[in-house]
Amino acid sequence: MFKPVKISFDCWEIPEIAMFAERRNCGKQPNGVQNRKYDLNKTDFTVNYNGAMGEYAVAKYIDATIDKSIRLSGDNKISDLVKNNIQIQVKNTTFSLDNPFLFFNFKNLFKADIAVLTSPRSANEININGWITKEDFLNKAEEINFGRGARWAVQTDKLNDPKSLLQYLEIREEEFI
Repeated sequence: MFKPVKISFDCWEIPEIAMFAERRNCGKQPNGVQNRKYDLNKTDFTVNYNGAMGEYAVAKYIDATIDKSIRLSGDNKISDLVKNNIQIQVKNTTFSLDNPFLFFNFKNLFKADIAVLTSPRSANEININGWITKEDFLNKAEEINFGRGARWAVQTDKLNDPKSLLQYLEIREEEFI
C-alpha cells in the first residue's frame, strides 16, 4: 500500500482558500443552489471549504491554476482542474479517513478524464490519497450504501499511487505535442 502525499498550506493560502469557499457559498445560497452533502451536520461553507482545500492541494501538487469562477451548476459538470488538456475532478472526503473511499452519487457524474481523492490531515494539511482514470473507476467501482443511499465507490487500495500522477500527466502531455 502506498502512502498519501501530504500538502501543507501556509498562513497566506488558508485565508485565500476560505475566501474562495465563501464566494462559492454566497454565490449559490441566494439562488437556492444546495450542496450534495453526505453529512447533513456540515454547513454548506464547510462542504465548500473542504472541497476547495482539496482542489488547492491538487493544484499545488501538479502546478495547475485554480478556476475561481463561481457557477451555479458547479464546475460545469466536467472538472475542477485542467492540466495538459487532462480534465481532473477532485473529490475530498472526511468519511472513513483510515481507508477513504472515492465516490460519486452516480457513475455518470464522473465526467473528467481522472479523479483525485483527497482528505484532510489537519486545519492546514491535506492528503492526496490517490487517483484513478474514468475507465478504471467505471470498471472497479462498487455500489455501496454509506447510510444515505447507494453511491458508486472505490477504496484507496484500488487507486493509483498519488506520486504517479505527475508522471501520468507528463506522459499525456507528450501525446499532445
